[in-house]
Amino acid sequence: MENIVVDSQLDSNLPHTMADPYQLQQVVLNLLANAEQALLGERGQGHIRIRTSHSAQHAAPRAGVRILLEISDDGPGIPPTIASRIFDPFFTTKPPGVGTGLGLSIVYGIVQQHGGEVTFENEPGAGVKFLVDLPVVAVPAADRATVFSYPVNRKGAVPTGRILVVEDEPTVAQLIVDVLREEGHHAEAALDSQDGLTRISRNPYDLVICDLRMPRLDGPAFYDALVRSGSPVRDKILFTTGDTLAPRTIEFLEPNGLPYLAKPFLVEELKLAVNRLLFTGPKQAAPDQVAGAAKDRIASPRI
Repeated sequence: MENIVVDSQLDSNLPHTMADPYQLQQVVLNLLANAEQALLGERGQGHIRIRTSHSAQHAAPRAGVRILLEISDDGPGIPPTIASRIFDPFFTTKPPGVGTGLGLSIVYGIVQQHGGEVTFENEPGAGVKFLVDLPVVAVPAADRATVFSYPVNRKGAVPTGRILVVEDEPTVAQLIVDVLREEGHHAEAALDSQDGLTRISRNPYDLVICDLRMPRLDGPAFYDALVRSGSPVRDKILFTTGDTLAPRTIEFLEPNGLPYLAKPFLVEELKLAVNRLLFTGPKQAAPDQVAGAAKDRIASPRI
């Protein structure tokens, strides 16, 4: 992080627990990105502290040992007028085209899904501390070998592909790339749609995952450029969007029969959509097949 000092105090003896590693990684990334944006927006520099610990003293009676994560910064803090809304989906103080307002709501959803709590301690003008409190869930003996020897690469489980992720939010792009690489795919990210088009013109890709709303060149314009150029990847594209109910979104996706995932989406939904599109094609993997499940579980932890 440019001009930002990050201090970490990590407990080396955290207890093992049952949890989704991708989702917890996203919690950390989103909280760090939130702190970074606050510091850079305020004065272009600052300090972030990451601390982990475990304790039974702070837990409710009979709740058992808890895993605690703290991420704090010395930035401007959260104005009292918006403090009650920061976990609301799509709430953002950023200018239009910068961010989706999903970062902290995704953190909230993931932590809740894991049976935990996320809170914050705020001092306007002096910084904010986010606290994530997770229960320790015992790992069944029969599952321990599988959990603690999680495969680094599962090549061979399914055929793999070369995938380009076009996403202007770095934390979201990196998480999608990490998930895809863990599945054995060759994945890379372009944080700008123009860069994405340049890469496609120079390299063959089996699939492109593209955010629908981006600055400068948005998803529809990106798709039109692929169609005009005759790129074969135009038939292997998966869109992601946080505004599936907007008329302009429906008018673009449905007439063109384009598959999509509604943000925030589950990691498993991403894997399923990618496999369907890579190995069956867009005609067999219709939009409602790819994204239908996402419409019914708004509170589920997602990317």
